Amino acid sequence: MPTVSSLYLPCVGTADRLCIIEETLNDVCEWMQKFHTSVIIVGGDFNSDLDKSNSASDLINTFVKDNYLYRYDQLQNNTN
Repeated sequence: MPTVSSLYLPCVGTADRLCIIEETLNDVCEWMQKFHTSVIIVGGDFNSDLDKSNSASDLINTFVKDNYLYRYDQLQNNTN
């Protein structure tokens, strides 16, 4: 049975946005290590266009890459 979690990151204009995103992703990393034998599905609102390069998106996409995760939207033959 997969472990499912929702993740909501701060939107543009939030004070210390990048620090909050980084702390949240570090928490997710710890959680993934704790439940390393589980299938993990993370969904939610990342409040960033992950297809564009900006500080928040780059941080999130690097986290995805470094942790061998996959973006479901990129696994589909869909442009949305």
